[in-house]
Amino acid sequence: MRTFTLDTNCLLAVANGEPEAAAVLALAATQTAGHADVAVVAMSASERQQGGLYIQNFTEFRDRLASLGLGHLNVILPMMYWDISFWDQCLWADDAMQKLEHQIHSILFPTVKFL
Repeated sequence: MRTFTLDTNCLLAVANGEPEAAAVLALAATQTAGHADVAVVAMSASERQQGGLYIQNFTEFRDRLASLGLGHLNVILPMMYWDISFWDQCLWADDAMQKLEHQIHSILFPTVKFL
């Protein structure tokens, strides 16, 4: 089974009715049909939302997903970062997870200092 991860831009496309919204919703429908594993990243809940506001709790994020027709998707939890992630929706990282994060960062953003 194929696995797909939707980022914040996918959520914005659906919310704004952008041309890509149809493809995002069609992909989400493959989850319901059992043809793919589709998920959203929980870190999207920590990013600035439309209108410049921030989500206050994770239930609010779940409600937003539902209003976009994406409430049935899996949610991928991030590593816990103080004042960024939601305490009840994150993973406590061990040394191996932190090392892997650093390796991924160096591949995706080789010119950006890792902090």
